[in-house]
Amino acid sequence: MYLDELTAPIVRLKGVGPKRADDFSKIGLTQVRDLLLHIPREYEDRMTPVPFRAVRGSGNANTVAEVVAHDYVGRPPQHTLKVHLDDGTGTAALVCFGRNFLERSLPVGKKIRVFGAFAPRYGELQASQFEFEPLEAPSRAFGKIVPLYPLAGSLTHAAVRTAVESALTGYA
Repeated sequence: MYLDELTAPIVRLKGVGPKRADDFSKIGLTQVRDLLLHIPREYEDRMTPVPFRAVRGSGNANTVAEVVAHDYVGRPPQHTLKVHLDDGTGTAALVCFGRNFLERSLPVGKKIRVFGAFAPRYGELQASQFEFEPLEAPSRAFGKIVPLYPLAGSLTHAAVRTAVESALTGYA
């Protein structure tokens, strides 16, 4: 590897297009070396399962659940998808603000790994900030300690983790 490779624009990384590169630049990351030196702000433990039943008041759940139903709250065109889950110990709902497209990714009967900040709202346990993976897919963010990075624009933790992983495998 040569030093000039480290000064390559971040857009050269897999999964980083012009829009995402613009979001990265908002937090000062414009070159591959910036990403390699980017330190997580904290780490999240996703090794220990936490079923819905164990969430007391507000807290994180980390469990395997089955999608049991969908519904929408609010009036069209502003309506919001709600995905109902059951993990065998209790039920919860994922409130998908601005993410109605998730109905296709989370059909009824699908089993998923889910991590999120759940709290009781409107008589049920709900989360609007969550990550999920299909149970049948190899896990990328569950069963391990996961880094959380500063975000900007439309960046997600998963997108930043993927870019950092790409930089590490391609340039480190």
